[in-house]
Amino acid sequence: METEEEGKEYMTTIEIEILEPVLKQAQVLATRENISGEEFITLAATQAIGVWSNESRGALRAKEASQERFLEMLTENLNVDGEEYRTPWTVVAL
Repeated sequence: METEEEGKEYMTTIEIEILEPVLKQAQVLATRENISGEEFITLAATQAIGVWSNESRGALRAKEASQERFLEMLTENLNVDGEEYRTPWTVVAL
């Protein structure tokens, strides 16, 4: 993203088409939260992008994962200060 000054991001105005029922719901929610409709749409878009980014990152990490490594890490983390950590569940290899 371009910056106005080093470390300061600025807003860009865009034009979008949005379904009327979705816009009305956004306006109701914005009013409830005591913010403008524009601010609500910005926050909603930001949240959606964050969720999609995390899902993509999670999918990539899952491809690199293995059950063997997961169980190894889980076992390592169950041993705290030389004492076995007591849990209400048992790790079972599938």
